[in-house]
This record gives sequence, structure tokens and C-alpha cells, in this order.
Amino acid sequence: GGIAWSASDGTIANDGTFTAGSADATVSLRAGPTLATQRVTVGQHELPLTLLSPPTFASAPRGGPGGLDLGDPCPSCLRLHYDFSGTERAAYINLDARLPDDALGIAFDIDGDGGGAVVRVTFVNAIEETFLATATTLDFTGRHHVIARIPTAVGAGARVASIYLLDGLGSRVVHTAGNVTISGLDVLLAGSGPVPGSGSPRP
Repeated sequence: GGIAWSASDGTIANDGTFTAGSADATVSLRAGPTLATQRVTVGQHELPLTLLSPPTFASAPRGGPGGLDLGDPCPSCLRLHYDFSGTERAAYINLDARLPDDALGIAFDIDGDGGGAVVRVTFVNAIEETFLATATTLDFTGRHHVIARIPTAVGAGARVASIYLLDGLGSRVVHTAGNVTISGLDVLLAGSGPVPGSGSPRP
């Protein structure tokens, strides 16, 4: 017999070019009695991030103004108070959350205050090396959904150590004070949905 292509989602042209649909797909090639299949990951999805202990507040330098309200104004909300008008340079939400090895990063909603602070995420790898990723700059008010991707150098065994506000990067420094609310902490995973039996995505 000849060669026959098939796909569980998406389309395959006569020349074998696969065009993805909206979901992960299994692409199959049958050549005579031989069948070869390959799973194709499409897109990305989010699942709730599991925290191993309650978040805590810290500042740089230590003992700076600010604080962290847990469960305000919603049960999963983290409201971070900061004050960069004096010597404080950063305000931290310290987290302890291990990430699956196939994680791409974390995602969350943040209610911006327009104060211009930089929102960053600290990732730590299996040998306690620290990697920083910038999620957004608070040049907006209202809720935004942001993603912080894990730097590729982190490798397996990554965890999230903190989400923090920084008074600036390079020569751009702000001297604002205020508060921001973070909610909907998710882990970002490759593919259109979880593997069957591993849980369900947040609606």
C-alpha cells in the first residue's frame, strides 16, 4: 500500500505539512504495515499553582515599609503594600512553590496602580541558583493577566521563590508608594490541556 497521513486534530496537506488546530494532536503515518505516531503539542494552558506554605513579606533593604495581606479582597488574593519614596528598593511576596518539569513559567492577574514599579519573578533551580524574569511594568491601572517565563538556563527542578516589585531597572527609577493585588496564581504548561487524569484547567 501507499503512504497515508492522519491527525486527531488539525489538517495534513498532500505533501505531509501539518497545520495545527486548537488542541494537541496525534499525527500518524502509515506506510504499508508500519504505523508511526507522534504527539504534537499545541498552545499552552494554565493550572492553579500549589503553594507549599503561606506567602510572606520581605523588603530590600530589610525592615522596609510595606506588608502583605493574604485573602484580601478575595480568598486567593495577595495584596502587597510597598513604599519606594525612601530607601526601599524592592518589596517581595516570598513564595514556596515547586513547578513541574514541563512548566513554561507562571501566570497571574495583577491589579496595577500605575506607579511604574517593575514586577519580577524569582525562580530557583535544583542547585539553588537564582534566575529573574520580568513579568510587567506597572504603567497601567486595573487588572492585567501577566506571564513570567522560566529562563531556559533554570533546567529541571525549578521552583518559584518570589514575586516582587522593584523600583526600576537601569536608569529608570520610580519613587512611588502604593499597593497591588495579585490573584489567580497559575503554572503555565505547554499544550492545549492537561493529560487525561491529571486534573482540569481553571474555567
